[in-house]
Amino acid sequence: MKINEFDLSKYLKNGFGDIKAVLLFGTDEGGVVDHYGQITKSFRDSDENIEIIDIENDVLKSEPEKIYTEAISQSFFSEQKIIRLNEPPIGFEKTLEDLINQNGLSAFFIIRAGNLKKGTKFRNLCEKDPQIATLACYPDDAKSLRRIIDTFLKNHALQCSQDAMQFLLSHLGENRAQTRQELEKLAIYLGHEKTISYEIAKAVLTDGTSVEVSDIGYAITNKESGRLPFLFNRLYQEGQNPITLIRVTLSHIRQIYLMKKWQNTGMSAGAAAKKVIPYLFFKTEGIYITALNKWSEKKLLNAMKSLMRAEKRCKTESQTAKTITQMTCLGLSL
Repeated sequence: MKINEFDLSKYLKNGFGDIKAVLLFGTDEGGVVDHYGQITKSFRDSDENIEIIDIENDVLKSEPEKIYTEAISQSFFSEQKIIRLNEPPIGFEKTLEDLINQNGLSAFFIIRAGNLKKGTKFRNLCEKDPQIATLACYPDDAKSLRRIIDTFLKNHALQCSQDAMQFLLSHLGENRAQTRQELEKLAIYLGHEKTISYEIAKAVLTDGTSVEVSDIGYAITNKESGRLPFLFNRLYQEGQNPITLIRVTLSHIRQIYLMKKWQNTGMSAGAAAKKVIPYLFFKTEGIYITALNKWSEKKLLNAMKSLMRAEKRCKTESQTAKTITQMTCLGLSL
């Protein structure tokens, strides 16, 4: 049975009733982890003695009877137990279907999966069975991200200036768990203060450094090759990992690639900038629009491919990873 986040919030508040399992999947790993923790906490809040059992995949394969024993046997500590599974093996849908229909079932299943493709047997079973709540987790769009931030501000009795809100919307959203962690950092940083300013948001979310990882992408897409040696030197001194630099830069170029595709369909540069997710901070929007005029859709696609090849090389040639990253980025900026 498909559910959305609003449905999940009701279950967390009122209990899961006749539902016997929850499947969490999607590309937002942070969202999956976040909901996984929320569901576990809801059961712990209702029964602090509840037994929680994590069964690993190798056990599911080597000892398939173990999950049946755990699911049907009564807990010594509470009326119900939680069984948690992380990316169960292919073919597990048959086992799950059998388990939730067992007489005397004493367990509730929380299942984490990766990005299950539509039409896979496991996803089909979970989406169709009314006893299994299935929640797809994908990166937050602007609307859902704003709702998360507003809820956090309300719960912590905080205010947020307009430019600070724009900054948060442009720097958060790709990973739900990370979004919550960054917001918690803001609350701790504020102390007794009650208003988040742009300066505070920038200091906390970028660790107050004058050089940011995202500057590599800006330098490449705006053809500022002369800045790169300085940027790499500073970022490496700060302990930044080459693969991290590649991934952040790849994400930046992907945003401009999407903007270029929309522009090529007739959309204005300004409208394309407003559509891209995560939201662009209005103070950096002009940088993206300027880059659109310097890059073709094909060149942006090739740049993404180059960065992906560089990441692959960094994983196999770790001793020269810094040089590989810097030379790849330098080549793209020329």
